[in-house]
Amino acid sequence: MADEFKYESTHYPHLNAMTLPELMAYFQAEHLDEEGNEDWWAYEDTALLIRKLGSSIGIQFLLETYKTIESTAQKRAILLALTYRPALDMPQVHDLLLKSLDDPDDTIIMDAIDDFRHLERFDLLDRVMTFKSHPSPYVRAAVLRFIGRLFPIQAVPMLIEAIHDPHFIPREEVADTIGEMDMEDDEKRQLFLPYLQILLTDEHPDVQEAAETAIAFIEGTY
Repeated sequence: MADEFKYESTHYPHLNAMTLPELMAYFQAEHLDEEGNEDWWAYEDTALLIRKLGSSIGIQFLLETYKTIESTAQKRAILLALTYRPALDMPQVHDLLLKSLDDPDDTIIMDAIDDFRHLERFDLLDRVMTFKSHPSPYVRAAVLRFIGRLFPIQAVPMLIEAIHDPHFIPREEVADTIGEMDMEDDEKRQLFLPYLQILLTDEHPDVQEAAETAIAFIEGTY
């Protein structure tokens, strides 16, 4: 495990020299940024370095700690560390991700869906689809990424429908997902080009830019 996983902290280089017990203690401590918010980088880098050491004790620490914490930053850091490529293909990790789909925090649900996409959990289509109309635009966008990557044919009507999502995040994701879908460019051109052209006139500049990029990919001009 240790020789496969590569990571160095550039935000907090002093973490790279810490031992496993030191990293575990550091992760459990409170870390705030200059604005008084949870320091995401501190938790992410620490969790990733615990994973890098390749110790079963460290992995178990991450799994058990997740069950007892309320911090969103710490939870997201643990999910990232456990699924960072190469992902840990362990039943405990998959179980943790499944439980994360019931988390009250939208960002945790989003991360879990994205992690299942990376893990290619085709069997979870029905479960993921229950979030199709989730109140959070970030969760709705994660559903689009999941189905667009794993089920490109079934994704077509969903992507077309999401062009009219009231929030710009899913509309932007439509363009991004189309550009990255595993389809022939001619097929994409026939299916999606008219809809991408609609997104070119979207009220949000990020959506316009994503549509321009997707069209460039399809036309081979990127």
